[in-house]
Parts: sequence; C-alpha cells; structure tokens
Amino acid sequence: MLSQTLIKYSSLFLKGVDNNGLRIFLESSPIYPTLLSVIQTLQYVGLDCNAGQCDWEYLEKIGSPFLLHLKHDKQEILIIAKWDNTSHSLKTYNLKNKRWVIKDRADVERFWNGVVIYTNDRQTRESNGWQFGIFILIILGISLLATISLHHDKMAAIYYIPMILGFVISCCLYMKSDMPLGGMIDRLCNISTATDCERVDKSSYSSVAGFKMSCLSLVFFLSQLAASSISVLMEISGNLSSLYSISAAAIIPMIGYSVYGQFKVGKICPLCILVAACVAAEAAMFIGMSRYSINIKVCVLWSGIFLITALTLRLISDYRSKNNEHAVEEMALLRLKRREEIISLESTPIKAIESPIWFGDENSPIRVTTVISPGCNHCRKVVAEFIPLLKTGLRFRWDIVLGATSKKDSQVIDRWIQEYLSDKNGFFRELSVWGGGKIPNLPSSDLNTGNTEISEIKKSFNILILGMNISGFPRIILNDRLLSSIYTSSDLEYIITDKVATLK
Repeated sequence: MLSQTLIKYSSLFLKGVDNNGLRIFLESSPIYPTLLSVIQTLQYVGLDCNAGQCDWEYLEKIGSPFLLHLKHDKQEILIIAKWDNTSHSLKTYNLKNKRWVIKDRADVERFWNGVVIYTNDRQTRESNGWQFGIFILIILGISLLATISLHHDKMAAIYYIPMILGFVISCCLYMKSDMPLGGMIDRLCNISTATDCERVDKSSYSSVAGFKMSCLSLVFFLSQLAASSISVLMEISGNLSSLYSISAAAIIPMIGYSVYGQFKVGKICPLCILVAACVAAEAAMFIGMSRYSINIKVCVLWSGIFLITALTLRLISDYRSKNNEHAVEEMALLRLKRREEIISLESTPIKAIESPIWFGDENSPIRVTTVISPGCNHCRKVVAEFIPLLKTGLRFRWDIVLGATSKKDSQVIDRWIQEYLSDKNGFFRELSVWGGGKIPNLPSSDLNTGNTEISEIKKSFNILILGMNISGFPRIILNDRLLSSIYTSSDLEYIITDKVATLK
C-alpha cells in the first residue's frame, strides 16, 4: 500500500514515473518503511520533497498536495491530502475509490501527529493515453469490421458490435494491472463501495483449470475477431451465426460461474458484468439468426485459434510469474546489500585511492572507484551504468583505474590517458560510446610516446592493481573499501543514493 501511495503521489507532479523502479528502491531500503525511506524514495524518482511538523492552520498555506503521517496504536500510514480553498477544508485521496474526499478536522487530528511531507514542484496533468487508446481501438475496430461485413456479407454492422466491445472490455480486464490509477477503467471498477475488480481478479474464483477468467475472456473474443476476419476474407458463409452459436452454448455456465464467484468474494466486478453482457448479446443475436446454418469449418477455425492463443497467453503468464518471483528474491537480496553492516562484511579496507582520471564532484565524501579494462565486456556494462548516475545529479566522485589483460589493452590505455589529459569532456563522451558497446572514435595516431605523464599514470594504475591483488575486471571500490563480487554496478545506484541522503 505504501508503494501505491508514493506512486500516486509522484504521478501528481511527474510524468513517466518508473513505478517498478520506485517500488524496488522503497521496498529494498534497509530502513523501509520509515519516513526517511519515503523521503529518499521520492527524491530518487526526482521529486524535490521535504518533511516537517506543522499545525492544522499551516496546511492551508501549502499550495500543492502533500502527505500526512497518521498514527493509530502501532499502525502508521501515509495519506495523500490537499487543501481545498473552495470549501476551506482538507481533502484526502482515497486510493481504493480513486476520489478526493473531504475530511473532518477532528477525524484527521485524532490520528495525525503533525508530520507532513510536501514538495514545491508543480502539479502535472494526468495522462489520458489509455483512454484515448481504447477509444481509437473501438473506432478502428468498428470501422474495419463494418467495412468488411458490408462489402462481403451485406450484413448490418451492428451484429459485430458485441464482438468488438467484448474484445475491448476483455483487453481492459486483462491489462487492468498495467493501467494508471485513477483512470477511466479504474474509476469504473471502483464506481461504488460494492465494486472491486481487483479483489475479484485476485480471488481463487477467478481461475478455471489454471487459466485466469480475464485471460479466457480475452482469448474468446480475440479468437472470434480472428476467425470472423479470416472467414470474411475467404468468403466462408455463416461465420457470425457459427461464432455466436458458441456464445449461446457458453453463456449459461459462464454467467453462472461469474455470478457465483462474485457472490463468494462479496464484491462486484463491473468489467466482468460487461463481458458477460457482450456474450449474452451474441447469444441473443444467434437466436435471431436461426435461419442461418452453423458452419463447422468456422467453429473448428475458432477452436484452433482459441487453443493456440490460450496456450500462448498461459506461457506468457507463467513467464511473468517466474519473473515476479525472481524480482522478489532480488529485492530481498538488494535490501541486504544496502545495509551498512553487510557492506562492511562483504568488503575489504584498502588505502585511499585518488585516481588522476575522475569525473563528478571532486570534493565529495562519497568516492567510488571502478577498476576496468578496455578489453573487458563486463566493464562496458559498469561504465554504461555509472555515466547515467552522474547525469542524475548525485554528488559523488567517480575515479577510474585502468588495467590491461593484453598488449592491445595496454595500447588502448595509453590513448585513453592521452585523450583524458588533452580533453576531459571529449574523453567522457568517448567513454559513453564505449560503454554503449561501440568502439570509441579515439585518435588512432599521434600518440605521444615520449609523454612521461602518461607512463607515470599507467605505472600508478599497475601498482594499485597489484597492491589490491586484483586478478579480474571489473572491481568496484566504495569509500576505500574493495567490494566483493556480490556487488554489481547496478547496486551502487541505490547505495550511493542512500549515502547521499544521509549527508543531507
């Protein structure tokens, strides 16, 4: 719930928030779920936020939505709130119903401890991309099938509407978890206290033979669309009556199980009801088409498409489940890696390193050194992940120590050092190209072999590598501690952010 609260709050001010990235950063924090972890997470996604204590009257002076910290017994929660100047009252955002609701002062002050998290960033308008996409899908679907049907079968386009609407609604039901909070579909699913699509979808009654009902409904209508289009193009007669005969056969068990499941859960799923209504409309149309014969070829075609599509979506679902399980394990491991005591256990103290090749904040107390080699592909990944960190504004010093594994590497190191000494910014750009997997456009000639500074720097690198007993690349050093191989460059993004936050 805390992750969802921060995702919604961030979306009020920022566009394109990485919801998964926010959740990983928050829930992998060693101090989760404290207020400090909340502030660090909001700053991580790019929100300039602060925390403080105030009285009720001061809330009116905060111009943008804020977070209130409520405490009841041992339970602590954050709620999104804003001051409404029209009604001169406090409004809180209900994540479940996706609405702003006026709250009585006495009700809030009973649990509010005066702590507020706020930002000076300006609010942004929520994107309506999903709603626009759904609208376009409906228009294109109706236009396409109406054109095909009128051109070939001379049937009224209205007969295709339940099929198209059923497909669109099933898409919304299947992809609801990926849709933005507070959108049109989300509001429909929470139109009253008795409705909750998510709760119904997560219940044990939402699956049949290992297949989610949302998946089966999508496959059902998608197979109808595909079979109908193929039949029209191949000029097979009776395609609609044949397809809708399947709906007539499926309507009673489908509606029965859907109603039973929603009754047992105690919640209504509006999208499920709309899907059932589309199937019922198809069944009713089939009854009106009694003069048309059922074409077995169309039914077989639909069955084949249905089976293949259902199995494909099942494989995709299993793949996602395994990825989610892996993500949970990775998050638990990352939470351990971010703990100071684990960093101390999984690192070795070394002498202070100050490389002549460095980027970032020269005087920052946070110093990260990467020991890399030009011939190492894993080193490219390290560079590719560190360069964006510098661009995010994190204040740390990045030192680079270069090591060679071959004679060719040694020659490249000479040219890299020369490029850095002659044009630091130019070398940074070339290093970015190299980190992206391409060969940098460094000078292939005019190497100043007599430059003693180059040889001295190269010699100092070799001494450092030998002194640390490093035999492979890449290696990462954090504040004079050589990290073990369990740490990767991607872990450093979180660790550096933690250390920067502790300095504020």
